[in-house]
Amino acid sequence: MPWRILLIGITAICAASAQAVSCRIVTYNLKNYTTQESGPLGAKSPISLSAIETILGKLEPDVLAVCEMGSRADLSYLQRKLKKAGRDLRYTVWVDGPDSLRHLALLSRFPVERDNSRNSVTTRLPGHLVKRGILDVTLRLEKDYALRLIGSHLKSQKPGNIDPKEIRNAEAQSLALHIREILKSEPETNLLVFGDFNDRPSSTTLKTLLEAHPTSPLYDLAPADPQGLRWTYHFAKDDVYSRYDYLLAGVELIPEIVEVGIAHYPSWNSASDHRPLYLVISTSNILNENSLQYNETPLK
Repeated sequence: MPWRILLIGITAICAASAQAVSCRIVTYNLKNYTTQESGPLGAKSPISLSAIETILGKLEPDVLAVCEMGSRADLSYLQRKLKKAGRDLRYTVWVDGPDSLRHLALLSRFPVERDNSRNSVTTRLPGHLVKRGILDVTLRLEKDYALRLIGSHLKSQKPGNIDPKEIRNAEAQSLALHIREILKSEPETNLLVFGDFNDRPSSTTLKTLLEAHPTSPLYDLAPADPQGLRWTYHFAKDDVYSRYDYLLAGVELIPEIVEVGIAHYPSWNSASDHRPLYLVISTSNILNENSLQYNETPLK
């Protein structure tokens, strides 16, 4: 069954009905977002913090989902900065995974209906847990529409005692199992899976996630920047640009997607070594001429 979809057109948000709610979701690896000088990682520079605030101010998220958030205090700091800039994201979700320095977190202007996030997630490797846990939250966008977001930050490419690829694949399998259970019990879920998966589009990691459910695959939305480039991460040491960050959608969410992309601003490199991804959905649930058009194709 085809499991990957390629974006072939980006258009403006549709106004399908007066009752439709528009939601802009931004996902972003913030590269060790810390404000405390005394912490193990030290504070991000004022230039970096300011660049992040500027970028998010321009993106105007309704939902902000992040990787590599330092502490709860750091999340509150960012929340206050966004509110000062006009984005009141009052609802918060926090994941306390085994990595005590880098966390998954979420800010939202929409209320949290359910928080099924998991701090401790086992893998097939003895004694190894999914290092940053799994973010799993259901947001109530309107009376008749709920959005479920699943987030993860998988093992990096950095070598260690165990092959990082083996760890990453094991973490991906645990994440896929979590996704499979959701789609098995609630097949009509409006599901978006996001995160820094630290691997290429053709990797086993991505194949594992996209084929998490045997009859209800996820689709790679393959966002691009205004120039059509899809890289999301820059490894400065070797000057390598890679696509490590993803937006994967369940089939029930596809009709609501009206815009998807990678944001690119002059200050991106001051803010982080990753670029933010964004997705706009409309709860009209009508695929029309203003919606994104997709072409289903198998993995090459």
